[in-house]
Amino acid sequence: GLADYLSAVNKNTAMTVAAVFRCVTLLSESVANLPVQVMRKAGAIYKEDTTDQLAYLLNVQPDYTTSAYDFWCRAVANILLDGNAYIVPVRDPANYEITRLVLCDSTAVAHDTIVDTYTVTDITNGVTGTYQEGDIIHLKGFTFDGKNGVSVLTFARRTLAIANTSERETLNRFSSGGVVRGIVSNPRDPVVG
Repeated sequence: GLADYLSAVNKNTAMTVAAVFRCVTLLSESVANLPVQVMRKAGAIYKEDTTDQLAYLLNVQPDYTTSAYDFWCRAVANILLDGNAYIVPVRDPANYEITRLVLCDSTAVAHDTIVDTYTVTDITNGVTGTYQEGDIIHLKGFTFDGKNGVSVLTFARRTLAIANTSERETLNRFSSGGVVRGIVSNPRDPVVG
């Protein structure tokens, strides 16, 4: 029933609801189309620095596996569906320059808010280790404590459960051609007029 579905609502089941899929897609694609500027202080003002390696990583290809557009789409989707997105800047050991920006799977990151560390075990992206708060980029959705983002699914769980149940019922109705069959009876004798 509804109670079972409430406990089963997660980002995968939520994305099967057309309205959720469209909202997440619209928001993530809109943000992914925006430019990200690296600004450097020049005297008393800031100017955009398009020659910096970080500008390339943020706007063209943050990682050898993905484009900037796909990277930002996934980051925004993670914020909406998980409440958090975690980006690990990978540095060249020789010169400490950032060579990659790795968007980690949210389930591969444990955030210890007491000692302000992040333990990352993202085998898929080749990133593991314990990071200090200043060594990881943590993008949060709505937050109650300033440390952990809260997914919009947390707030929309009941609505999503009802929408999914309604969608399932509609599919069942129309699978038989939309024809509802039944017997109509009248317990009283018909009145002849």
